[in-house]
Amino acid sequence: FKEKKYISLNNFLHPTSATNLYKHFPHVTWKTKFITRFGEEHLPLNEYKDEFEEHIIKHGERNFTFHFDFFEPDRELMGRAEIKDPESPQSMADLFVSKLLLEIKKELQSFIPELTCINELEKVYIGCQRYKAGHFLKPHTDRGQGDYGWRRIAFSLHMTPDWEAEWGGQTIFTPRNNPNLVTRFVSPTFNTLHVFEVNDDERHYVVPISKYTKNARYAIHGWLHTKDENV
Repeated sequence: FKEKKYISLNNFLHPTSATNLYKHFPHVTWKTKFITRFGEEHLPLNEYKDEFEEHIIKHGERNFTFHFDFFEPDRELMGRAEIKDPESPQSMADLFVSKLLLEIKKELQSFIPELTCINELEKVYIGCQRYKAGHFLKPHTDRGQGDYGWRRIAFSLHMTPDWEAEWGGQTIFTPRNNPNLVTRFVSPTFNTLHVFEVNDDERHYVVPISKYTKNARYAIHGWLHTKDENV
């Protein structure tokens, strides 16, 4: 990692855990996330989606934007003694995925500082993304300050088995000053963890998902942060 500022690890989760996560992903409470000229939007799945899709595409012609679904561990749900509707597949999926995500978060919090030799890494943000037909992420850097501090290390754990290359969804890395030069091409291989340094000299984007695929590209993603911008 020290030399390339990037590493990938196959079979990161136990095969049973990875398969169970994948089986639960379609049933969790997904929200749509996108940017238009009105700003960043987080909306319940399907609510206002058609209304804004044209604005998303128009905005993306000249500006940075993205369009995908996301899910974050529900701390409120995790703290409940009882689930309101224990028979609801959605409630059970939210609980199962949230619990497993928080376990993965703890593991990454101890594992990645050792892997990267950056001892100043502290808080971890973790969430899930779902890219369906037509979803995309334009070139950008993750560099910046969030609720947890300065983003220093990014990670992505791909969670869709048997993904076909023709469906899109690959993550492409390019130098900031040469967007046509591909320095890294990452396929969304099932249960493979990708860890990379966040910096201002590199951009990355997700190839749009083909309109004809019925599969979804699932991934667990996030960042490890530092207090100091220059660490």
